[in-house]
Amino acid sequence: MVKNGTKINYFEYYSLFPIYHKYNTETLIINYFISQLIRSGVDRQNVVAIYCSIIRSVLEYCCPIWHPGLTAQQTKDIERIQKRVLRIIYLKLSYKDSLCVTCLETLSSRRENITRELFCEIKKD
Repeated sequence: MVKNGTKINYFEYYSLFPIYHKYNTETLIINYFISQLIRSGVDRQNVVAIYCSIIRSVLEYCCPIWHPGLTAQQTKDIERIQKRVLRIIYLKLSYKDSLCVTCLETLSSRRENITRELFCEIKKD
């Protein structure tokens, strides 16, 4: 990419625009990965299983430790990833409907439940 006669790389170009800071490289890769699975004809339930095992597991890693310290904006940003993935998988369904179809729960309620279960286990010991 050339700007004012000087070559700059892709990441430098997009770092000039503040709106792209919301969508980091990982999110773009996730969207592309899920889209490619759908385009290649992988069954939607299998794509959901892949999402849960690869992407959601990373989003929830060590969540009992960091979940209580999340701001409302950070919670929305994390939830936005799942919303986007489900929108790619089920184009015509709303987020709530796609959660029902896939038997998933929101990431915030899932983190809350995981944290609560850990606290109960610690309390028993």
